[in-house]
Amino acid sequence: MKNQLVQYVKINRGKLRGQLRGVVIAVPMKGNEQERYRIGWSYTNLSAKDSFDKEMGLGIALGRALGHPCQKTIPRDVVPILSSMKERAERYFKA
Repeated sequence: MKNQLVQYVKINRGKLRGQLRGVVIAVPMKGNEQERYRIGWSYTNLSAKDSFDKEMGLGIALGRALGHPCQKTIPRDVVPILSSMKERAERYFKA
């Protein structure tokens, strides 16, 4: 998908500072005036010894944006990125 916004989530503290840990994506919803865009996210579970994979993360985030809303609790490191992504998407996907 060409027309999308992507922002990666980095670790802000500790010895892993600066490493990628997740991704937030905004995609347009064409033909829907009430909902111009949708936002999805993906976040790596480091406690399960997972490592971040950009391609897989984008796929999960895109699936959450285009599919059914995720019922999982949004990780605390993702919340500020979601807020800034909503603002960016409002400006980018204007009617």
